[in-house]
Amino acid sequence: MVTTRHDLVYASTPQRDVTLDLYVPDDGAAQHPLFIYLHGGGWSVGDKRDDVEGRMLPLVERGFVVASASYRLSGDALHPAAVHDVKAAVRWLRANAAEHGIDPARIGLGGASAGGHLASLAALTADDSGPVGDHLDQPSSVGAVVAWYPPTDLVMSSFRSPFEARNLPEPSTSGYLRLETVTSADRDLVLRAASPRWRAHRDAPPHLLLHGDRDAIVPLEHSRVLHDALVGLGATSALHIVGGAGHEDPALETPSVMALIAGFLDEHLTPFPTQESPGESAVTAPDS
Repeated sequence: MVTTRHDLVYASTPQRDVTLDLYVPDDGAAQHPLFIYLHGGGWSVGDKRDDVEGRMLPLVERGFVVASASYRLSGDALHPAAVHDVKAAVRWLRANAAEHGIDPARIGLGGASAGGHLASLAALTADDSGPVGDHLDQPSSVGAVVAWYPPTDLVMSSFRSPFEARNLPEPSTSGYLRLETVTSADRDLVLRAASPRWRAHRDAPPHLLLHGDRDAIVPLEHSRVLHDALVGLGATSALHIVGGAGHEDPALETPSVMALIAGFLDEHLTPFPTQESPGESAVTAPDS
């Protein structure tokens, strides 16, 4: 059984209140590890009730409280507003942990696509709490990150040759970062500052990156370059590649994949997480 609490306000912003939904296991335990999930949608669309059945409830069944947090979309506010929202959600949940059966020492953060980007970027810049929300006495740090097919290098994803610029739609990063307002001299700096790949550091929380090798929306290279950056700096990262899977593919939320995620979180969401050897694995999705 699961207790669900919808639309809890975790911060007020000039545009609107940002809210989260909580899914709490009814298992009698006083405390549970927490996983905060962020929906995808190119930073411009999406809802915090996306992916409940496939990704959230399987973790609740394994003893996690899952918080699905909304954040301001690109039509609401400029980057880094969404990142600030995510950090405010972490602090609010940590401050209210006792009320919701959460162990404040065991908090993981993750999401899909744009949500995976925000999760990684917020975790990698946790020292800067940002101007949104209360509970500034609480840290914004998390113990682990799980990201499904995240865009991690916005320099790479924003590149267009002259031919591509004429014939392809603008990348979603343009709207998210309002690149039309950025001078050409500053463009690379802005893109790098908003890219997890370029914000990686040795003390980063352990990352689990999940990606299909046929993803035509966010190419696999995005997870590879973040994985390589983290490992190269001495941080922990695991890259799980699903052969034959595309973007938002059901093959990335099968029972075996969800068990992998739960195991990764169980391993790393401890008060004193230990560093493990990085790894990369590949599986082949069944024929559809």
